[in-house]
Amino acid sequence: LGGVGEGLLAAADYHQGLAPGVRSTQTPRASLGIEFRPLAWLPLRSGLSFGGTDGVNLALGCGVEFGGFDFAVASENVTWLLQPGNFSYGSVAIGTRLRL
Repeated sequence: LGGVGEGLLAAADYHQGLAPGVRSTQTPRASLGIEFRPLAWLPLRSGLSFGGTDGVNLALGCGVEFGGFDFAVASENVTWLLQPGNFSYGSVAIGTRLRL
């Protein structure tokens, strides 16, 4: 899906491995995501995935975009914030991009 409204983008994904292997699973996972831009340079992102080896995950992220430079930070699974005794599923990703 794309371009649901002004400054709003939605996406849906389906992932499933074709063959079992090390760090690979044939258990399917479906994901839904949304990006909202309250300002043209400020994307706010969230997503929810179901299935796979992790069950249910909630993702959050944000970024800033200035001209040809982008900076973003996100977490694939923020549910660990609700369970402080279990940090084994926490993740943080930081990315930059330079467009010439």
